[in-house]
Amino acid sequence: MNSVTYQQSLKEARKLLKSFGVLKDVGILDNNFSSELRKVSKNKNIIEVHNFITSNSQYSFLLEDDSIFQFSFTNGELRYSFIQTPYKYIDINQYAELLYDYEFLNDMIEESSVEELHSVLRDEYEQFLETQSISSNFNYIRYDYSDVGYKPMLHSKSHFHIGTHNDLRIPVSKYVSPLKFVKFCLKNTYYKKWKEFFDKISDKRDFLRNIKAECILLQRGDWNSDEENEFFIS
Repeated sequence: MNSVTYQQSLKEARKLLKSFGVLKDVGILDNNFSSELRKVSKNKNIIEVHNFITSNSQYSFLLEDDSIFQFSFTNGELRYSFIQTPYKYIDINQYAELLYDYEFLNDMIEESSVEELHSVLRDEYEQFLETQSISSNFNYIRYDYSDVGYKPMLHSKSHFHIGTHNDLRIPVSKYVSPLKFVKFCLKNTYYKKWKEFFDKISDKRDFLRNIKAECILLQRGDWNSDEENEFFIS
C-alpha cells in the first residue's frame, strides 16, 4: 500500500462513517500525533488511553458515542486502532425520553424540530455522558503492518489484535485498508445499526467487493507460505 491509496481509503472511510450516521468529528489524518500520546499508549489501562485521546483530540475520527478511530502510516508501517467508548452510552434521543414523557416530546417536536430540540439539550446531554459509569464490555481492535518482530508463524507482519491484556494476534495475508478496517469495526460493534444500514444498500455485492478490493496481497517477502498452515485472514 502506498500513501496515495492510503489517503484515498481514508477519505472513503470518512464517507462511510458519515453515511452510517455516527461521525462526530474529524481529527488527525496526517500522522501528526503528539509524542505524549505515544507515551500514554504504552499504558495498559485502555480507559485512561481513551480519555487522553478524547480530551486532547488525538483521534482521526471521533464517533457520536465517543468511540474513536486512529490511523497512521509512517515509514511504510501501518497502524490502525478502534476503541469503543468504555462508558455506558445512550444517544441524545434516548436521553430526551428519560427527561420527558412521550406526549410532551411530541408537542415539543411539533412546535420546533428534532434538530432544535437537540441543540437545547446538547450541553446538558454532554454533561450527562461525563457522569456515566464504565461498561463491562467494550471493543478494542487494532491492525498493524510492521517489519518489527516479524517471524513467520509466530509474529506476522500484517495482523489484527483484538482485546487488551492478551497475546491474541491474527495473521492477515493482505494489507488492510482504512476503509476495510472501519467497515469491520462498525459491523462487529454496532451490528443492529449495521444490519439496518446494509439492508438499504441496493447493490450489496458491489459494495462489499469494492471494499475488499482495496486490500491487496502482501508483497513477496512479507508473507511466508508456511504461515498459511496457521489460522489466518485472507
